[in-house]
Amino acid sequence: MCLTIASVVGERTRWNNWKDTEAEEKASGEVETDSFDAAIKELREASGKGRISYNFKKYVKEDHKKETFAIAFNQINPLHCDMMATVGGNQLNVYRTRSPLKAKVEKDKAAAANDMEPIQRYEDEDPDEEYYALAWSEDPLTFNPIVVVAGKHGAIRVIDCMLAKEKKTLIGHGHSVTDLKVHPERSSVVLSASNDESVRLWDIAIGRCIAIFAGEEGHRGQVLSIDFHPTAPLFVSGGMDNMAKVWSYETILPILFPSRAQIEKTKREYTLVKTSTPTSTSTFTAMQGGRGEGGMRRE
Repeated sequence: MCLTIASVVGERTRWNNWKDTEAEEKASGEVETDSFDAAIKELREASGKGRISYNFKKYVKEDHKKETFAIAFNQINPLHCDMMATVGGNQLNVYRTRSPLKAKVEKDKAAAANDMEPIQRYEDEDPDEEYYALAWSEDPLTFNPIVVVAGKHGAIRVIDCMLAKEKKTLIGHGHSVTDLKVHPERSSVVLSASNDESVRLWDIAIGRCIAIFAGEEGHRGQVLSIDFHPTAPLFVSGGMDNMAKVWSYETILPILFPSRAQIEKTKREYTLVKTSTPTSTSTFTAMQGGRGEGGMRRE
């Protein structure tokens, strides 16, 4: 959408420049008005006369009756790119959407017409919890789609959408978590921002905090937003202290991208953690009429 707006603004600038040039050339008798008008007409037709078209598809009113703080498509794995998640109140809701191209090839016309199918709902065990942030990830062993959510109470929940259950709870932040981001190259690495004035780097595969970014060089207020650099070992953070900070994690790259031997060791540790993780009392609901990609089931 922004690119379209920029294109339209650019065309308008060109029209204005051409008008100025036309006025100057017209005064000197170097241009014919008809040719200029034809060029303007061609530009207007090519750009749709500056109007941006859109098509509203569908909406769902969620029953938590609170603000929807975050919404995101799964951009980790193309096989699950039609999955979308939202958080509001103490709920995570997962939907399956269909692109117009995919809808055209659907054999079931009724299913193709359903552009936003609710397939899963997770409710935190604490009714007072409010989720503020979510991020899509992926299980490094099974490649199941994972949603990481966090909010008011600072606990980070790692939820497997295929198994329909919470896998881990990451404890560390002393206040609300305001933002979550997944590493662009290793989806099991998650960055979290918090009102406790810190940013934490986690490996959700083994449920471990890798690093804490705070202290003397840290923020002096709530950290509200974070993001990874797409290629360099950098991330940025911004907060209530009116500061935008750039951080380097180059020194911990060996932890993020270990050797094959270290990967095997990590897998063994992950298996031990997996078998010893206590069962959560939070609930998962498979929505009526929906099954997740690859077959969703309740555990």
